[in-house]
Amino acid sequence: MTEDATQYSGLMLHSDDHVALALMPLEPGDTALITSPDGERRVEIREVIPRYHKFTVEPLADKTLVIKGGEVIGITTANVPAGSHLHISNLKSTRYGVN
Repeated sequence: MTEDATQYSGLMLHSDDHVALALMPLEPGDTALITSPDGERRVEIREVIPRYHKFTVEPLADKTLVIKGGEVIGITTANVPAGSHLHISNLKSTRYGVN
């Protein structure tokens, strides 16, 4: 990596996404620098996010349809603050007929 290269810690696939993919392990208090189709974003991380897991880029209310890659991937099962790990503990899949 050159000195001018930016090290992103998150990736959004679509500008409408509610989540980013962690490109490295993230810890509470970290500020994730996210690359997205509409530019850079920053999100303060609230909890441990393992590499390649999803984290929220905005607060999501309970029963919100979650968008990743421009498509709905599930529905929240609780209020989820920005910078939180989005996983089976707070997300129910709606893909492939899973209810």
